Amino acid sequence: MRPLPYTWRPIKAGAKLFGWVALYVAVGQLGVAVVLRVAFSHGAVSTYTYADLLFQVPYGILGVSLLTVLMPRIAHAVAVGDRDALVADMNRAARYSMVALVPAAVAMALLGPMLTTVMFIGRVDVDAARLIGIALALSAFGLPPFALVMLQLRVFYAADDMRTPALINLAMVVTKISVVALSVVSLPGTAVVVALPVAGSLSYLVGAVSGHLILRRRYGLLGFHAVLDTFARALWASVSAGVVCIVAVGLSHQLLDNPRAAAAVALAAVLVFGTPAFLVTAQKVGIPEVRNAKMLLSR
Repeated sequence: MRPLPYTWRPIKAGAKLFGWVALYVAVGQLGVAVVLRVAFSHGAVSTYTYADLLFQVPYGILGVSLLTVLMPRIAHAVAVGDRDALVADMNRAARYSMVALVPAAVAMALLGPMLTTVMFIGRVDVDAARLIGIALALSAFGLPPFALVMLQLRVFYAADDMRTPALINLAMVVTKISVVALSVVSLPGTAVVVALPVAGSLSYLVGAVSGHLILRRRYGLLGFHAVLDTFARALWASVSAGVVCIVAVGLSHQLLDNPRAAAAVALAAVLVFGTPAFLVTAQKVGIPEVRNAKMLLSR
């Protein structure tokens, strides 16, 4: 038998992985179809879509930038079989993700309705904008797990492992569909609308835990206690800034009758006072990733 031409060898290698890729895509589309079916039946397609898009904005700006910096190092460590370097870089990526996205998640949780009230001015009424914000706020807890899932999947991809991401995605979609089905039979209409993005966040949590357990079994201890420590410190600093958010929202609604004007003033106050409060508290509680972020991005 004649050997396969050199130019066809990548195709042969890719064909072995295609089935798992197809399963990943098919399962993902099944989850999308179920969620959209429920959203259509409750007249909430726009609410769900806008909340989901806003949920992904912090990761798109911060998380993707971080992975762009660290993924070449992670992929190289996987390729050469350097377990220590891989664990160190995964740990570093996870810690920086916590520092970047925990404050964003807390901000969305506290300011979601304020943000959407201002963003959708002239497009939807105040009540509809607030509903989008409530859905965003209640699903914000899923942002850090979402970042971890994206990191973990790329580690598997670097090892030419498409099977594990497909199975993790299956677990995530089953979780999402189960939560959506439970909400449909047990919650009133408006609550079902809000539950759709919450179901997605719960699925990210399941995916992050599953990915961590598989990576730990494959590579041994991952030093995740350091990630949890960074998460706790970032959360503490974010809560301190959140106090500023709460005060700003309360005062703005006391002083201004127009809900959109009050929301705009609250957001401006948070930018002016909340960001410095987070940075000062981060320095006090000791989050070295904040201090070293500029050095990391300059590499």
